[in-house]
Amino acid sequence: MALGINTDTAGGDFLPRVQYDARAGRWSRVDRTNVNGSWESNPVDITDVFNAVFDYASIMTGWIDFTQPAFVLVPLGHPKPPEPQGEKWKEGFRMRIKLAKAAGGDVREFGSTAKAVIKAVSDLHDEYLKGVQGNPGMLPVVAMTGVLAVKTGSGQTTSTNYKPVLRIERWVNRPADMPLVVPTQSSNVTPMRMAPPSTSSAAVPPPQQRAAQVQQAAQPAPAATSAPANTPAAAENDFG
Repeated sequence: MALGINTDTAGGDFLPRVQYDARAGRWSRVDRTNVNGSWESNPVDITDVFNAVFDYASIMTGWIDFTQPAFVLVPLGHPKPPEPQGEKWKEGFRMRIKLAKAAGGDVREFGSTAKAVIKAVSDLHDEYLKGVQGNPGMLPVVAMTGVLAVKTGSGQTTSTNYKPVLRIERWVNRPADMPLVVPTQSSNVTPMRMAPPSTSSAAVPPPQQRAAQVQQAAQPAPAATSAPANTPAAAENDFG
């Protein structure tokens, strides 16, 4: 899969962020508040109410350094840009999504360098390409129906990430507050005015409601999973 993101910041305000913590299997939106003239990031867990419109027309891929943060990205389908110098650059993606009202209701930026997340977004993109032919001009409403445990390393260096199992629930008209913006290629390294993704939730276990859906990646492909009973379905007018 090829993904990409525009690094031109001449447009003014930056979008707020939503993130998926692959080490905990949880979604959070990152709200920014001004406290005595200083901006602070406040993660808000939205795992159990996560539904969002995914704008695959905005997706870009390339190289990301979340420690700055900085991005070298190109639009979907373009050749991957050369890897920048430095040890902290990783392949990743960035795109726009609109959260359901229960999760916040606004348009946000979603990006990641975690392989488990990239694979999930790539798999979903294949489903998007199949569905968009019958839903021209529309966008998919996406839910997480479970998580898949992915173990890497061995012995004391073993680590577990949780790949989100994403599903297209339905298709909706493009929300008015998320107009079509065709990304343009850029080779600039542009720091973003936002904090790096939080990793403080690593000690939090994946959602208990989805415990039965956590499986080892080495096992045969899991059967389709259903959303937890306490995860509300998106209302017809949830995305405007």
